[in-house]
Amino acid sequence: MRLALTCVALLACDDGGGTASAERSTPDAAPHDAAADAPIDAATDAPPDAAPDAAPERFEWIPVEPGVARLEARGGERLETPEAVSVDAFEVARREVTNAHYAACIDAGACTPNHADDRTCLVLNGVTQETGWNRRPLPETFRRPEAPVVCVDFAQAEAYAAWADARLPTEAEWTLAALGTDGRNFPWGNDEPTCELAIIRDDRFGGFGCGARTTWDPCERPQGHTPAGACDVIGNAAEWTADAHTEGDRTYRVARGGAWSLRAGALAITGRRFEETAVYDYVGFRVVR
Repeated sequence: MRLALTCVALLACDDGGGTASAERSTPDAAPHDAAADAPIDAATDAPPDAAPDAAPERFEWIPVEPGVARLEARGGERLETPEAVSVDAFEVARREVTNAHYAACIDAGACTPNHADDRTCLVLNGVTQETGWNRRPLPETFRRPEAPVVCVDFAQAEAYAAWADARLPTEAEWTLAALGTDGRNFPWGNDEPTCELAIIRDDRFGGFGCGARTTWDPCERPQGHTPAGACDVIGNAAEWTADAHTEGDRTYRVARGGAWSLRAGALAITGRRFEETAVYDYVGFRVVR
């Protein structure tokens, strides 16, 4: 049913060039390599059927020792001289926030529904083989209780974190949790990301989402976990962080971690050019404390 593979990979939501604006609904509406035209094999290794709704489990917390995170300098999407940021000890959730987790917050009255149904979320065109993102309802394949919640904007991610007595990670915290301090490029080391390591777009394994054309349930790629055991830090859903950066008179939010719809070549680029109110079928979040 599911490959006994692994997952993870860094984020950039535009192969390193354009702004991730939510104002476009053409095939380049999402900041990905949308011009690619590789065929999608929908039969390849699809995620499991939805499980019955159940109360979400509490997070499993992984301690992260204090250290120095090396961030790419904040110059748009360009890779520049890294800057060193000291980070105090903290704990990171082993997995991304799921639909079941987020539904509990909605039921408690502390969160608003994600944008799965209001036609504001940019969703990969799944009707034809054309690659592109359009504003439309989120397909059911993304709504499984254990799948990472997506189509959430930055404010919704912050609201959930506050309700859960947690917070969003800073960009430096996210980087330290993902890469540690030994200079590796990815949580698993320096090998190029593949579907054996992460839920990404890999045409050798069927294309988007390793052939599933959607997110997967958590922790399906053990070989791609961080040494401490955090899963899907790279791939599956990209993750909002608490940070923002300014370019001219524009302020953008930072999201990290790559996604099911991103090719390996884009995963080593930092993703900083996200509109705060933008929502995508490939961006979710995880929490820290």
